Amino acid sequence: ALSAAERQQQLSQQKIDFINALLKKKEQASKFEDLVFIYQEINNYLRSNSLPGISAIITKHNNLFHQWKGISRQRYASKNLKLAETADNIKEVHLEIDQRVNDFLGEQKTTKQKAQKDITQTKNKMQYLQNSEPKFAELLKQFNDNERHYKDLSAKYNTARGQIGGDKNWVRVLDSAKPPQAQAKILSNFQFLLLSSLLSVLVSISIFLVPVYLDKTVKFPEEIEQKFENPVLAAIPFLGNFQTSNNGSAHYANEITSNGFPGGEAIRHLRILLSPANQQQHVAILINSLKSNEGKSFIASQLAISYARAGKPTILIDSDLRNGVLHERFGCKQSPGLSDFLASQGHIDSKMISTIMQKTKIPNLYLIAAGKRRSNPTDTLESPRLDALNTVIQKNFSVAIFDSTAFDQAPDVFVLKRLIREALVVTRYGVTNLQELKEKINNFSANNMKVQGFVLNAIEETSEADYYKIRAAYPISSQKQFS
Repeated sequence: ALSAAERQQQLSQQKIDFINALLKKKEQASKFEDLVFIYQEINNYLRSNSLPGISAIITKHNNLFHQWKGISRQRYASKNLKLAETADNIKEVHLEIDQRVNDFLGEQKTTKQKAQKDITQTKNKMQYLQNSEPKFAELLKQFNDNERHYKDLSAKYNTARGQIGGDKNWVRVLDSAKPPQAQAKILSNFQFLLLSSLLSVLVSISIFLVPVYLDKTVKFPEEIEQKFENPVLAAIPFLGNFQTSNNGSAHYANEITSNGFPGGEAIRHLRILLSPANQQQHVAILINSLKSNEGKSFIASQLAISYARAGKPTILIDSDLRNGVLHERFGCKQSPGLSDFLASQGHIDSKMISTIMQKTKIPNLYLIAAGKRRSNPTDTLESPRLDALNTVIQKNFSVAIFDSTAFDQAPDVFVLKRLIREALVVTRYGVTNLQELKEKINNFSANNMKVQGFVLNAIEETSEADYYKIRAAYPISSQKQFS
């Protein structure tokens, strides 16, 4: 598997280098006819790589060039309007070819990145097996030593027993003697001791191996990607009470994204991955998790701060009407909030909406708190007033981040699908059960929703090898190690 991935990576790089060389020749071409010949080389290379639809483009390009050459050979060709029109048509085909080249390069870069990822995962697994082999070899050696000790003692026991009960030719045995009960008891205890030694070795092996197979919680990003078809977009190190405490403040919310703080680089990388190529396009992100206390509100707040610090007008909406905590983490009021607005009956205008938008201590960042607790939060979210609020948000903010209720508490995330069709799912190291998460994620397709990707939160440093294994494949802060 490792060799195949390395070959694929090398092949993709060769294709990228060849196309880039042709593009460099294209930039250096001084004559229109030379430029056409270079595009013909590009076309032939794309066709050799079985690019869909390229054959039709090649035919169109060749026909137009043949027409242009015929006109250019005529008398007074430079004054012929048909010559300029044909040249413009050729240039339009060139733009179409450029787009195909960009698609081809993007496909090769994606293939190269996937191959690099496969290489990293394979090497990580090989390293994990190498780290486990010494422990298993030590247990196996102990088992073999005990087995040899048992056989040696059994042989001595059988020899002693033969000497005691051996038959002699000059002795007629009238009545076989029975060994004293005390001796029999000693021998029985001796055998029990040997069996106990063997049993202890087996138990030691079981203690080492059984938890590996019984533990279904997530430990590594590749476990998530093997279980699902969606990528892990970020891996966040364990930061103590920051990721679970409900007694935070604006200082807490601001701390992780500062330069050099563990996890800050991963949060900024996550922001870049979630941002569209068109910087003017409105960004809407829905964040969820399997259970509470897995860090969804933590990730939502840190991602919102990252967008705000990048100069994007950002609003963070606490749509977890059951256990919303974002107002505590930013030192804001719980009410008036989202539930109060959705349950009200008044006319909707900008003045009314502005009463639930609270300005935080972070520049460019506003918060809509969850509001007062209500007995029917799901019904409250189904209010059409939410659509009107979303329209105002899209007009006034570049980024909107929704923190929703956890899967195991209520299906509120599916109520929000009329606003956002994809969800960013937060998992927690050593806590999130992959099988339970799989059962919940299966409901997404039934509700016409998709998983945008995963975040692995609160990774603990179980060993130096585990730390470097995760750090090599995912963007964890390079300034500080886990604490």
